[in-house]
Amino acid sequence: MEKVPKTLWSFLGRFLKPYRFMVMGIIGLGLIWAAEISLTPYLMKCIIDRATGHVGDFISLFYVLLPFALGYVGITAINSLSFRVREWILLKLMPALRKDIWSFLYNYAMSHSYHYFQKNFSGSIANKISDVSRSVDEFLTNVAELFITKVISIAIAIVSMYFVNPLFALVLFIWAAIFLIASIKGSKQANRLAKIYSENLSTMIGHTVDGIVNNMNVRLFSRSTEETRHILKKLTTNAVKDQNLQRFLIKLRAFQDFTLFVFLSFMLGLLIYFYSERKVTIGDFAFILTLSVAMINNVWLLAAELVKLPEILGRFDQGLSTIFMSHEVQDVHNASDIQVKKGKIEFKDVHFGYRQDSKVFKGLDITFEPGEKIGLVGQSGSGKTTLVNLILRYYDITSGSIKIDDQDIGQVTQNSLRQAISVIPQDVCLFHRTIMDNIRYGRLDAKDDQVMIAAKKARAHDFICELTKGYKTIAEERGSNLSGGQRQRIAIARAILKNAPILILDEATSALDPVTEKEIQSVLDDLMVNKTCLVVAHRLSTLVTMDRILVFKDGKIIEEGSHKALLRKKGYYASLWALQSGKAGPSSFAPKK
Repeated sequence: MEKVPKTLWSFLGRFLKPYRFMVMGIIGLGLIWAAEISLTPYLMKCIIDRATGHVGDFISLFYVLLPFALGYVGITAINSLSFRVREWILLKLMPALRKDIWSFLYNYAMSHSYHYFQKNFSGSIANKISDVSRSVDEFLTNVAELFITKVISIAIAIVSMYFVNPLFALVLFIWAAIFLIASIKGSKQANRLAKIYSENLSTMIGHTVDGIVNNMNVRLFSRSTEETRHILKKLTTNAVKDQNLQRFLIKLRAFQDFTLFVFLSFMLGLLIYFYSERKVTIGDFAFILTLSVAMINNVWLLAAELVKLPEILGRFDQGLSTIFMSHEVQDVHNASDIQVKKGKIEFKDVHFGYRQDSKVFKGLDITFEPGEKIGLVGQSGSGKTTLVNLILRYYDITSGSIKIDDQDIGQVTQNSLRQAISVIPQDVCLFHRTIMDNIRYGRLDAKDDQVMIAAKKARAHDFICELTKGYKTIAEERGSNLSGGQRQRIAIARAILKNAPILILDEATSALDPVTEKEIQSVLDDLMVNKTCLVVAHRLSTLVTMDRILVFKDGKIIEEGSHKALLRKKGYYASLWALQSGKAGPSSFAPKK
């Protein structure tokens, strides 16, 4: 992963470099617009002065005014053409820029660790990606473009007024300075309020998505009223933050309105005085008045963008702070792709904990031989799922090593590691795509007939053909239009197509009814042939045929052996088996008196 730009300027530099000539073109157009704002009133002044001071016929007046009239019309035409050129440049620039930014942010976010997605709302992450992309868009099209144009136009206006009378230039300069300084100072307070509002808005969106994703729980527990109240509380807080921001902006704009009124009054007063003293012409009168009105619009727009800038930067900074956290699990420099031919897995003196003050494994040593079928048993939190997560390198171990075919998984690329492992989880997640695409996800270059062969092996082909559009049927949100057994068959078909040398089954059948479980178990038995398999299960009947069963407790392996061997030991596993098979007495796990 390339170095991450963490400031707006470095971010812009990173993504604007391929489009620098387009950006320069927009800046050049800004110079044209800036000049036009002052040149148009000046040409009007020249036309008025010559028209009012001319004595003669139409032809002579026509020739006197022609150069200025042509200049006026020409500048207007050039200005109109420049806007069309701007639109063409933005047409080429902005969609491509948004695509580059969005894909980069998405790729970086998707490279975060499993833990990152556990502690951040998925909706909030997506919203941050949108915020950063939109902030760059707004900064370029609104702030940077307008800022350059308006600042230059104000400078040209001050110089132009100076040549009419220095006092006009001085009044414009003082008013613009007061107006902009007040706006900049106000923007700092607006920035603070905007950041608070942006953070709260992002959290509110995350809670909204959380409620939508868990809508089934809301229904099951009849908690729609409570969820509405929960969201309403967040909305109320968000509204207060928004009102605080808008209230401050209203006060700031009221002050700006007052300075505007004072400025215009001064200009009109000076114009009337100098005209009465014959120190300005009627053309000067029109020029100063027209240019003053133009400057009012310019300075107002410039201030508005300066006030808006903190909000844009607030969204940008907040987005980057969430997305561009350091990756907890990273590939080492020049990491190589893992080569798995046998599937031997070795844990050597592995220490690991989700928190520094709590260790799950303290010196775990275990070896899974190639082609061995291993069952993992234990109460929730005993360490079996953690062991699977460490093999997949969802987390990095504190010390020790995990090797696959004598290759340290911390020294190889994460992509190649996970490509060598197939996982069938308890809760199968499907994309909102066709059944064909969901199965093909196991091997993207697979042809349609290969996908169908995998589906047939997974006993999924028949039910897929019965769907309305067959393999082209869309699996709705997380596969909600399919039964649990159907989703499991698709997951198995995907694993068959992937054909990785290591297979992990994480409670793959625990949520299924006995009949469906029996059907799928036979498919899984076929899938496990010639693969190193780890099977996490609470239902011990699914582990009877395992070569070896590991019994976990408090991060330690307290028993190990085949199903029959563990029953003969009459230990913890035998007690679990007796309980599940109905052979245990009512007090088998009761505390001793």
